[in-house]
Amino acid sequence: MSLNYQATRFQCTWPWEMLVMLCDGRIVCGCADPYAKRVLGDARTTTIEGIWNGSTITQLRRDMNAAGSTFCGDCALKRPLAVDEAPVERDLDAGRHPSRMFIECTAACNISCFEACCAPETGITRTRQAGMLDFDLFRRVIEQRPRDAAAHHQLGALLLDMDEGEEAEKELRAALAIDPNQRAATFALGNFLVRAGRKDEGKALLARFQELSARDEGMEVERNRLLVEEGAVGARLKLATEHLAAGELEKAERVAREATTVAGESAPAHAMLATVLLARGDAKGARAEAERAGALAPGEPGALKVMARVLLAEGKSAEAEATLRPLSQVGSRDPEVWLTLASAQGAQAHYEESAASCRRALEIVPRMPAALLGLGLSLEKGGQPTEARKALEELLAVDPGNAAAREALGRLSGGS
Repeated sequence: MSLNYQATRFQCTWPWEMLVMLCDGRIVCGCADPYAKRVLGDARTTTIEGIWNGSTITQLRRDMNAAGSTFCGDCALKRPLAVDEAPVERDLDAGRHPSRMFIECTAACNISCFEACCAPETGITRTRQAGMLDFDLFRRVIEQRPRDAAAHHQLGALLLDMDEGEEAEKELRAALAIDPNQRAATFALGNFLVRAGRKDEGKALLARFQELSARDEGMEVERNRLLVEEGAVGARLKLATEHLAAGELEKAERVAREATTVAGESAPAHAMLATVLLARGDAKGARAEAERAGALAPGEPGALKVMARVLLAEGKSAEAEATLRPLSQVGSRDPEVWLTLASAQGAQAHYEESAASCRRALEIVPRMPAALLGLGLSLEKGGQPTEARKALEELLAVDPGNAAAREALGRLSGGS
């Protein structure tokens, strides 16, 4: 049995990554709080964004940066720190929403698993203010994440169980509009349409589901082959990149660290680890890894790019721009280089240069959403509203739900 819960000096990344909603609507910090001892807020009275950026979790993050919090009590998710180990300091701003959220439908289980915390004999149901999750509450929480395909699928699946076919179809189609490769939503919608008598469309979706399943199975086989046959360095970097893109930051960090262990003198491995640590809010750790990558391979594009991002996170935009200069001078074909450069230039109010860098990214990847947004914002701040509208409207044609683009267009309309 782990004794981590006894630690007095410890850290944990959960307050920067995810939340758990109990079946009564209260929000707790982790899955190791089955009896709701550490409540962060209540979704019945506060938005998820309000809880995620509220005073309780902000203070918890502040405490974590100082090596522990009394709020955590006997939580088993603690990662003990060694006597001489300094705590990692992460940014208190963890974004608008958690990257993941677990939702408990009920705490009432009819199975008495041996020594399980959720067994009826433990009295867990007495710690809840409701026996089952209220559907309207669940729906409100889902609607707070309009660009979350998995959330729309879950809501659609529940509506199907309630025989609300028309509403379910809307949610499942919303999931596929966000992520056309969402297997679960593809299957659920196809199955519903077949049962509803719309067999041609339904069968096409079920065929698509089979294609996606075969593809995903093939990708998993390929991942395993790479790990075995490539000595794991390049394979681990590819796998870390996939986890990072999916928002699976813990997995990405674990795989990236494995890559540095397999190849301790590999600049790309340290650059990848720096990128992941930066995404997790560990600016100091990211700087150390970026410096290591730069020392191993001075001028290596990946090392320069991630060091520029670290400098941006530290508010050193001029230094970030200077770091990327060698890559921009040779006409880098990496759009991320130009987007990072645009961010550095925009932070210095060099909006004309920032817009030019976004256009260079768009030359490499036409209609790239991040580049279109950066271009639109740079043009807006640079006093070119007509051109800004064009870029933002093009972005909405690619990504109709982009809230930042809609907000910027609202500002431009208000000022016209």
